[in-house]
Amino acid sequence: MRYKSIFFFTTFCFSEAQTLVRLFNRFEWQEIAVLYYASRSNLIPRCSLVINDLEITLDNDRNMTLVYRKQFMNITNSTFRSALKSLKEVSRVIVVCLDSDEARRGFMIAVAEEEMDQNEYVWIMVESRRAGFKNIWVDTSPEPDGKDSLALRAARKFLVVCHN
Repeated sequence: MRYKSIFFFTTFCFSEAQTLVRLFNRFEWQEIAVLYYASRSNLIPRCSLVINDLEITLDNDRNMTLVYRKQFMNITNSTFRSALKSLKEVSRVIVVCLDSDEARRGFMIAVAEEEMDQNEYVWIMVESRRAGFKNIWVDTSPEPDGKDSLALRAARKFLVVCHN
């Protein structure tokens, strides 16, 4: 098979979307928000594939509504915080897919800064790389920003969905 991995990957995304919808049904969550950023090239748009499959799956379920969808074009603190401010008004169940650890850490800092790391929100991180959820809250840059505790505070509120 020449394109063996392409077939496998599509199946992976659809399965992940089905898992999310089962989770929503289990807890009777009906209004879902989605935030994502694809850092990889358009040749491997992992988050885009997962989110598109989730939308298709949600469209087939009359009990759930996708109330907010935001694709980030850049991963700045102000971009994240702006989206989070809009999100506060429409949903408490948020699916997040970010391909890079830098984006994940930055997003978690923004969640904490917006004080959305409270129990009233359900944060679900889709693991698109099949690499698990390591200590992404730790700043490994040469000049740390001192926000590890903020990132960790938010990280503790995330559920991680990963298919292996």
